[in-house]
Amino acid sequence: KIGTWDDVRELGNTVDLVADLIVNHVSSSSPQFLDYSKNGEASDYAGMFLTIDRVFPDGATESDILSIYRPRPTVPFSPVMLLSGEKRLFWTTLNPEQIDIDVRHPKAEAYLDSILQRFQTAGVKMIRLDAVGYAIKKPGTSCFMIPETFDFISELTAKARDLNIEV
Repeated sequence: KIGTWDDVRELGNTVDLVADLIVNHVSSSSPQFLDYSKNGEASDYAGMFLTIDRVFPDGATESDILSIYRPRPTVPFSPVMLLSGEKRLFWTTLNPEQIDIDVRHPKAEAYLDSILQRFQTAGVKMIRLDAVGYAIKKPGTSCFMIPETFDFISELTAKARDLNIEV
């Protein structure tokens, strides 16, 4: 509607480009989530999306849930009726249309790497890590800017710098 990646690349010939890399979630309308919604555990993307039982395999207590840092006044989970007919409770830090991903899952890593590649090809010179503070979920923590988050940021920054992209 407002341009193509070729247009972005051309713009980058005259100005330095900065883009947001959203690392915490994908749209519930993304091809990846729609494939999972339709195919469930048979999907190539099974495991990429965070459900309550993936983070709390032994169950979550009220204290576990209340210790999670929240940017919104709601709990960080949303029930989603999948196209397969199954209903699951997904981690949705910001809103129900934004499904949190397991940034350590191979498909999520490949997804984020593909965006970095797309940015590099389009001439993006700098990225801002949007929602990165919420990227790592760990039981017994606030799930916000925990030590593992800083490890993830360092790893992602190294990947970006390998592509000559500043973070």
